[in-house]
Amino acid sequence: MIKLLMLLTLTLTVFNCSSDDNATTPELPEPTENSVTVLFTNATDANVMATVTADEDTFTVAENDINISNDPKAFVNGETTYLLSRDWTSASIIAINENMVTLEEALPKSNPHDLSFKETTFYATMYNDGLIYEINATTLKVIDSVIIPMPLDSANPAPSGSAIIGANLYVAQQFQKDWTPTRNGQILVINTTSNTISDSINLPLKNPNSDIIVSSNGSTMYVICAGVYNMATYAFEGGGLVKIDIATKTATVVEGLTTTPSGSLEIDAVDNLYYTSGPWGSEKVMKLANGIETALNTSNINGATSLKVEDEALFVGYKNFDGSKNSISMLDLDGTVIYTDSSFTLPVYDFVR
Repeated sequence: MIKLLMLLTLTLTVFNCSSDDNATTPELPEPTENSVTVLFTNATDANVMATVTADEDTFTVAENDINISNDPKAFVNGETTYLLSRDWTSASIIAINENMVTLEEALPKSNPHDLSFKETTFYATMYNDGLIYEINATTLKVIDSVIIPMPLDSANPAPSGSAIIGANLYVAQQFQKDWTPTRNGQILVINTTSNTISDSINLPLKNPNSDIIVSSNGSTMYVICAGVYNMATYAFEGGGLVKIDIATKTATVVEGLTTTPSGSLEIDAVDNLYYTSGPWGSEKVMKLANGIETALNTSNINGATSLKVEDEALFVGYKNFDGSKNSISMLDLDGTVIYTDSSFTLPVYDFVR
């Protein structure tokens, strides 16, 4: 049976804590098989984070209501899980350690988009304000910031996905103005010793909106550039998958794809890529291996919006606010469906990163 890391088992309410009001609860149980941690949402402020475990017959859910905003995101680093509670006017970071001790700290600015971790600190890209915060991983206090220069056309740099490789932090910029990208995207290169911008890599397409994925040897990055959203067709246009050579600082569009990647992007241990593709509400799951793109059978017709590779399995989440196909599928990495459960009440928002 496939062995997966259980990131959290949430059975007690531990999230409504401030920075001076910590709560201690029993230690986490040992990891179980075939489990993944999921953020469910109902498009209000009543979101749920839960561990979902698959066995031969069903997915079982250990869940806990949490007061976190309409746009949550969560990351695991070592034995600590970091939750982003974010909206357009305020934001905070909640840390939960292995003993279920929680700490919450408000951020000076709103709408953090991504986290990337060093030894004792991490970086948060602040989408609204063209900022990158360096934050103490223990106290959650901001200890430094990088200000991104404003473009001449006054577009918001909109820093989004990020990754740390060696001594550098790589941050994708979307250049948004009135919800529309004004130019092709860019990757900023930031020296994490001095927290200064040292270089940039121009992307060949607009709107880099996925996580930045790094190859196993650390020489290559991948990002999905979604392009421009067409309100009439509910689809992005002019997008694609971009490959970035870190040594030469060059970015090229991955050729030969039969579909247009749309958002979620994952990589396995041998550098096969998995991504969603298609218009909103009709997304398919695709795999790119050795330059060949194939569609994976996920036991669902459409709506695949979240992916997570864990060891030898691919989890696929479905988010459909009309109440249909609120599902999670577990596949092996060749695309064979191990199990699908469509009985979830809430749509799947994302998997814990």
